[in-house]
Amino acid sequence: MTIKIINQVINQSAIAHQCQELAALVTRHTDGKGDGFHKTAIEQLEFQRESSASTALQGVCEPILAILVQGKKEALLGEETYRYGAAQYLVVSVDLPLSAFIVEATPEQPYLGFKLNLDPCQLCDIITAQTSVIEGKKNSVRGLFVSTIDAPLLDCAMRLTRLLDTPQDIPILAPMIIREIYYRLLVGEQGEAVRQIATSGSNMQRIAQVIKLIKADFTKPMRVEELAGQASCLLHLSITISRK
Repeated sequence: MTIKIINQVINQSAIAHQCQELAALVTRHTDGKGDGFHKTAIEQLEFQRESSASTALQGVCEPILAILVQGKKEALLGEETYRYGAAQYLVVSVDLPLSAFIVEATPEQPYLGFKLNLDPCQLCDIITAQTSVIEGKKNSVRGLFVSTIDAPLLDCAMRLTRLLDTPQDIPILAPMIIREIYYRLLVGEQGEAVRQIATSGSNMQRIAQVIKLIKADFTKPMRVEELAGQASCLLHLSITISRK
């Protein structure tokens, strides 16, 4: 038991050190650009920097991996509140209306975030190629998770960020590292939720379709019964297709 505790302490220390290194990289790439989200030369990758707390961010969030590098944040989904800090990450696996608040940030120690947009097609490709390794429960309906990051996933984030210093390597190496990030997510503790992004006919996919209908016709009045009917129709359609 003592050896296990010692190993856990060593692992946590190593992750904290890696997170500080990633914070230094994100700081360097966002210095002088002000607060907000900052696009990078890697299409799917953005950084967030905020210099004050209580910054409200509202909108529909698409599937993402968001690693909190420095500071603290709260995400509100309905009546649920998700709190997370440095060395933790959030996965959103379906378009969701979220409110987020920065709860710890100063000009000297700004909030720093690493955001990677998740591509269902790329995830599906990995799931298909690694069915013997990647296993998950079907029909999860939870669309948002917060977890503590592990060393392999954090290492991927660092290597992807370092590519910004060698832009000539991005076209070849960035897709490889992003593919590894997907793999790490799929075999990690949030693998079930991530898998739902690309699993046709899952509850998550049906919810995503209904949310798209709401977004497309948000000016029109809608009844809950109608939306439930849409989700049911999508379920029957997916079953029919799978049987052919």
